[in-house]
Amino acid sequence: HAWFIGFAPFDRPQIALAVLVEDASGGGQDAAPVAGRAYSYWFGAEPKYAWDGFEAVEVP
Repeated sequence: HAWFIGFAPFDRPQIALAVLVEDASGGGQDAAPVAGRAYSYWFGAEPKYAWDGFEAVEVP
């Protein structure tokens, strides 16, 4: 599994998140880009990479 846990911005946090990607190879490779997408959405920035190959799932 791949994990990423973080918050932003550093000096006055507005958002904290944890990302878990099952059956993935590593946090930096698989979970961090998902977190980057969430941060981009939160702060109103356009992501600089493609968002392909993932589908949303319901989490109980």
